[in-house]
Amino acid sequence: MRFAYVFCMCVISLLALSEPSAAAPVNLAPNSQWEVWSAVGFGAQQNPQGTGPEAPIASSGYKGGRTATFAVSTTGNLSVGDLVTVSGARVDSALTLMPMRVTALVADTSITVRVPLGRLPNDATNTASTILPVGIGSSWYTLNGTGDGPDGWARFPTGAANGPILWREFGRGAHAVNMPAAVAPYALLGARLQQSGDTYVYTDQSANVSRYAGMTISFGIYTMQKIKGGANTFRIYFNDSVNGITHCNQSAAAVGTWSWTECSYTVPANAAFVHAGIDLNGVTGDTYYLCDPVLTIGSSIGGVQNYLKPPNEVLIPKVHLTPLGPWDGATGSGTITFPTTTAVKGNAGSWYGFYHDPFAETGGQVAPTVAQIWGQLEGIDSGAVQVGTGRVRGMMWYNRSSDTPPGHSGSFLPQYVANVKSFTNMDMPLNQADRTYDLRGTGIFQTGVAGDVWTNVALEYDVFLLN
Repeated sequence: MRFAYVFCMCVISLLALSEPSAAAPVNLAPNSQWEVWSAVGFGAQQNPQGTGPEAPIASSGYKGGRTATFAVSTTGNLSVGDLVTVSGARVDSALTLMPMRVTALVADTSITVRVPLGRLPNDATNTASTILPVGIGSSWYTLNGTGDGPDGWARFPTGAANGPILWREFGRGAHAVNMPAAVAPYALLGARLQQSGDTYVYTDQSANVSRYAGMTISFGIYTMQKIKGGANTFRIYFNDSVNGITHCNQSAAAVGTWSWTECSYTVPANAAFVHAGIDLNGVTGDTYYLCDPVLTIGSSIGGVQNYLKPPNEVLIPKVHLTPLGPWDGATGSGTITFPTTTAVKGNAGSWYGFYHDPFAETGGQVAPTVAQIWGQLEGIDSGAVQVGTGRVRGMMWYNRSSDTPPGHSGSFLPQYVANVKSFTNMDMPLNQADRTYDLRGTGIFQTGVAGDVWTNVALEYDVFLLN
């Protein structure tokens, strides 16, 4: 699905950039809260130390519904808002389709998840299953040699065996010890070294090299080393086609202490590329947490208090994203079946809908803090066209339930003719009013006909508004 986004681009062109405060430099670091990871998949989430994956959790059975509750004897390090996968020989397929967001838990008793697509799994009170905490990056890197990190960022070395393992750290529950004060949720990057010596996490600014040519730039980042097995710690570095790699001073921060590190550098006027980032030059097994990177023109940033998330930042991902499950037009024949009850409804009132959760349905590639997505949607509805009922068949977007106004509508994909493919550009504002960990970043797809079925459905995300 590749169409021009005339409507989308018009909307983006109307976004006025706010001026930063007088004390804060303009931050040119892309995706600086690691909100979109379009070229990276998900794996078992790392433990609070960052030394390996969280342990799977055994469940003796579950009770199904639009949310499903699993009986457990331990909830491990899970918190509301985390992502999990469920597996088991007799577990209903509605629960094994994709990662799901934890919406509630009772410590060491039960874990409740939101079932995707409004599906209703069969109750299976005596069906054993395994619940695995998952997150973006993390154990996925042990099998993938990509150099990609969060969009706009890269890692080196790139191999699966020796490249650094990166992941989004949730910073809740047992993981809260890793979260510094005044850092937004989902904005913490974990890193573990798989080799000793220089390991780089950086932003490649080669596409913008003319912006920096001959100018002094500064890069800074807030860092905490969690595990330190050798003498070295971490340091800022720059790399360009003329001077190669230039290191700044080694950090002297103690283990477990958050510290701001920054350094300035003059980019050669004839540089063909320029990188800026952090060199984690510890030993194999060392772990780090990183947040609030700043790249700016000038000789000083002034500390983490001058970190500024770029306002109205629009991100075009490295690759377009398609949610998991039937959204790709192939899995499950690309079939979306709407519920027959109105338990979840958008602002149109008592119609039939289900929650769409980009965070869960991409395995964490899209953080719940993303404000809006533009993309494309297509599908076929073979049902009888509604005439004069006021209840059209469609896939209509709302960011919140009508029970909790105010809300915003987005794009509607209507059925015009039975058995004919419908297409639309999608404008999807995401729920940022309910900042609870179970609802933030979700939206609602809705139709006017109970049990409405769409086939050959394909949804893709092509542009993101980060705040």
